[in-house]
Amino acid sequence: MKEQSRSGERDHDTMFTKLSRKTQPGPTDEGMGWPLRTSHRPCSYRLIIVFIVPAVVVLLFLLNSRDQELQIGVLGVLSIIALYQVIRYAFREPRWYICALMIEETVPYFNVIPVSPDSRWFLRYPLLFPLALPALWSTIKTGILFQGRFGLMVMYFVWSAVTVTYSLDPGASMGRLVPDFLLFSTLCYVGSNIKSAEDVQQVLGRFVLACGLLQSLTAVAYLFLAEVLGGTGETLRATWMVDERGLARFCGVFNEPNAVGSLMLATVGAGVAHWTAVRTGWRKVLLASTMVAGVFFAIAADSRSETFVAIIGCTSYAIWRYRLKAFVTVALFIVVACGCFYALKPEIQPYLNRGLDTMTGRTGAWDFEIAKAEANPFFGYGYQSEGEILRDRHFNNWQNIWDRGAYTPLHNGYMTLIIGTGIPATIFWLSIFLGPWWLLIRGREDPWKLKPLVLLVILPALLLALDESGLSEPRSVRGLLLYVSWTIAERYQIVSQQTGPSAPEQRDAGREVRSSAAAELQRLAHS
Repeated sequence: MKEQSRSGERDHDTMFTKLSRKTQPGPTDEGMGWPLRTSHRPCSYRLIIVFIVPAVVVLLFLLNSRDQELQIGVLGVLSIIALYQVIRYAFREPRWYICALMIEETVPYFNVIPVSPDSRWFLRYPLLFPLALPALWSTIKTGILFQGRFGLMVMYFVWSAVTVTYSLDPGASMGRLVPDFLLFSTLCYVGSNIKSAEDVQQVLGRFVLACGLLQSLTAVAYLFLAEVLGGTGETLRATWMVDERGLARFCGVFNEPNAVGSLMLATVGAGVAHWTAVRTGWRKVLLASTMVAGVFFAIAADSRSETFVAIIGCTSYAIWRYRLKAFVTVALFIVVACGCFYALKPEIQPYLNRGLDTMTGRTGAWDFEIAKAEANPFFGYGYQSEGEILRDRHFNNWQNIWDRGAYTPLHNGYMTLIIGTGIPATIFWLSIFLGPWWLLIRGREDPWKLKPLVLLVILPALLLALDESGLSEPRSVRGLLLYVSWTIAERYQIVSQQTGPSAPEQRDAGREVRSSAAAELQRLAHS
């Protein structure tokens, strides 16, 4: 009877194990955000890519038509269908939210849409609100907004709301504050579902997947779309632009060349961080091709700042991970780069030297921004009011590029914070943002494998903020990656504090106690 009972238990265990393998989602050891197949719902992400990419390509060619009513109608129908599917997937699996937010943050600002880029809120909000409002409610129910630095970041947003009352452009400040907070809360919901290194790689994989789709669209624009798609003035639609020095710069499906560079920076940072989680060969080839394509398009866009900080981030990561081998590789890369520079000097020198004397006009704007910050250092001029201060009659550069009010970037992420919310709030935000990363660097353990993000995402963002705006904004591709990385890092700090020291740390502590006790016994024996 006992033997029969044990046999029955083994059969039950075997049946349960098989059933659990069929019904429970497996790990993402294949990388790129694709979980292993389950029997109750076969994974069809390959089919999704096969159908979506050609559909988007057809859409781009259709939008090349001169019939604006047809363009907006087709875009509206496809957006509603895509929004429904994205929200359905995101509600079922919160880690898909990052992919959904990528669509929401980029599609409304494609340059194929014949509407001024500064007036597309009516395209963005119908995508954002149905996606973010339910996530906000779910985030509140989890309580994560009241934990650790999440609560402190909410306090920063509260102060930002106060600055709207005296903003130089209250409409622009509120129009940016509400979406920023909704994006932040949605990313907090994504972070609240992270519990392991595998979950981190799932989020990174799905982010890279969205970047790959955007790079595919950029490739279509580079290879097939005409340089000028139509329109004039603010509604001019073009895949290339010619700057004031007569240099051609690639825009792709975006409204400005630097957006191509930002996509490259996010693709390379997340892609390299996700590389070790990709197991199958064809996915490694796909990931490498996506990153190489991003670098190529960024060079075509002459996005120098993003390319430079991406090189610094990847070099720092390589040296940290591979030590001496990385030094040799970096030295060879520098030699090859110098050789290419001298060989192609006549062709590339105008691009490399473009506006270096004044940092393309930034130095004059920075001097004026510092003066305005000194005039009101504690309270600022309103959340994300940005270039509204440049409409001051004392600002001596009256080019059109500096005369778009709040839509004119200050080209310095730290000055954007100071001008918007004041110096004390800037210090407060920086301490919140850098806090979890500082603790992560100081700690010996990294069970979630987050330290690569410090070098591949955070360091480039902090350096880029010296030359570009957007450091404190969770919007755009670059901002989404920055904030989702921060939410994961802060989530890890909270989890580690709740669970106490990790198993390796406990083993080290026990080993130290045993060593001390053995040494004490040996000393007593000799005495």
